[in-house]
Amino acid sequence: MTRVIFAALIILGLLSLGACMPYLVGSDRPRFDASEYVKPLADGDYIFSREIPRPARLVGKGNQTLLTMVNEGGDEMTFVGGFVPLNKTEYFLYQVTDAIEKGALAKKKSAGETSYAPVTITADGVATWFSGPSECDTVCAAFLASHGIERDRANNTTVPDGLTRERLLAFYEELLPVLEAGGEEWVFARMKPVAK
Repeated sequence: MTRVIFAALIILGLLSLGACMPYLVGSDRPRFDASEYVKPLADGDYIFSREIPRPARLVGKGNQTLLTMVNEGGDEMTFVGGFVPLNKTEYFLYQVTDAIEKGALAKKKSAGETSYAPVTITADGVATWFSGPSECDTVCAAFLASHGIERDRANNTTVPDGLTRERLLAFYEELLPVLEAGGEEWVFARMKPVAK
């Protein structure tokens, strides 16, 4: 499975990517250790709302967070990773290091293959996952280049080997306000806790 397909799985398993999403970045290895993860969301049941609301479950396992949801085909997918805090209380980067599909680990191009997704989380536990623009225009391309993020011929964005974790954090810290300003068009989905 190529990095592109794995990244598509990581983008929360509910989307068949017809267009690139330049701000959902892939890497050949994790840039953050599990000890750096925080738990801004409580374990429990959630509703993951995009076009069709779907059930989701969040479970902490050690330092990691397991996010399980049902994809469009009706199969469960579990994403293994964690939330890395950014420079504002509600800003996070979700680092995904593995995906479990139909009870088995999804195949990856390399053992360390990792994907990143920007997310905001409110005090009442509502997570907003951002996709950003469906195409990368000249402003987008310049923004990526200014942070050292690379694009390949297929417009997939990756973290090059020499890019430090600090630069990756700075990229997402500068990006999240831009994504928020983009309005609903750049929101991928919202995840809300199920009322008890």
